[in-house]
Amino acid sequence: MQTSFDLLALLRQPEKKQFFDRFSKIKYSAGTTLRSDGAERDGVFFVLSGMLRVYLSYEGKEFSLFFLNPGDIFATHSDAIVEAREDTEILFITRHQFRDIVIQVPEIALGCIALVGRFFGDIMETLQAVAFRDVRYRVAGLLLDLAEKKGKASEKGVVVELDFNIEELSTIVCATRQSTSYILNELFRKGAVERVDRTHLLIRQIDLLRDLRD
Repeated sequence: MQTSFDLLALLRQPEKKQFFDRFSKIKYSAGTTLRSDGAERDGVFFVLSGMLRVYLSYEGKEFSLFFLNPGDIFATHSDAIVEAREDTEILFITRHQFRDIVIQVPEIALGCIALVGRFFGDIMETLQAVAFRDVRYRVAGLLLDLAEKKGKASEKGVVVELDFNIEELSTIVCATRQSTSYILNELFRKGAVERVDRTHLLIRQIDLLRDLRD
């Protein structure tokens, strides 16, 4: 969910060092959730490394909204839960401190506006997929998204990291465990996808996935 306006690069400019230094670095281990109490309940953060999942939870059910990758920015005051999918490092600042920086560096507001639009677009795409598309579309879309953002090209195709068990994956694509497992096995049988190891898949027929998504 990268924006074309690089907020981190803006803050790292030498003349803006005084603002950049106000942020605190915080590290999270894979599987941990960002705190929802104290100062971190009402703040803003940039993702330096790793990946975070933003989701809603109600009566034991989870609904994934989107993922945050390096360079993304997010606020913690919403009802959404933010979980580190892998070891992650963020730059954190309280909402009031961030507001003061925006007042003094108004260019940041342009990047935030662009990011809000991107968030809204991603959420709408998720809702449309759940409401109007089948599980094949959602699984293919997830694999393609991973390939486009973090995939590594090889002679046989594109290698993507899929460090989710089947329960977690079914939650992300908003489907039952059985349906998700069936679709993955179907892709394996067709030779479109091949398992490399426990956490990596090789996408051999990326055009097939695009046909399923588009």
